[in-house]
Amino acid sequence: MNRIFSCLVVAGLLAIPAVASAEPQYVYVRYGDGKPYVYVTNEPQPYEPPPAYVRNDGLRFDSDVGAMCSTLHTDVHFAPLASGVDAYDRGVLANIADCLNRGAMANMRIEVVAGFDGTLPSVNLADRRLSDVIIYLQALGVRPSQLTYSKEYTPGWQSDRIRFRIATPQPYAVELR
Repeated sequence: MNRIFSCLVVAGLLAIPAVASAEPQYVYVRYGDGKPYVYVTNEPQPYEPPPAYVRNDGLRFDSDVGAMCSTLHTDVHFAPLASGVDAYDRGVLANIADCLNRGAMANMRIEVVAGFDGTLPSVNLADRRLSDVIIYLQALGVRPSQLTYSKEYTPGWQSDRIRFRIATPQPYAVELR
């Protein structure tokens, strides 16, 4: 309760200059990695709820990997311009690694997807984030053959996260004679 109150106070203090400016200002508080981030922007961010994957027992997950591993949240969130994995996200990655090593996905591949907003610094940051997450998963015993990676254009604050999804099977190469 204290955290929410302090976040609202900070958001209110940040919104005071917004009232005096000519351009509209939007204040957002984002959660998901154990701590709130407050940021101000000139562009409204449409709310896009994460896709829900519902298992037969009625539990809702934020990804297909989460549904397979019984992990409610699998996205790894980063502070703006940061690439290191924090303590909260290490727990998320440990759950995914355990599922890939010994769980329901022991013989499956996952795709690690980094978001970027289209600028060159954002692409470089996405590369560093991908590298940090993949190195951490491999340190937890995940085989490199179980991991693929990609980058996707995601506008705004959604580019500050890594998502996981079940990788589509790669077709086998057939040698023609």
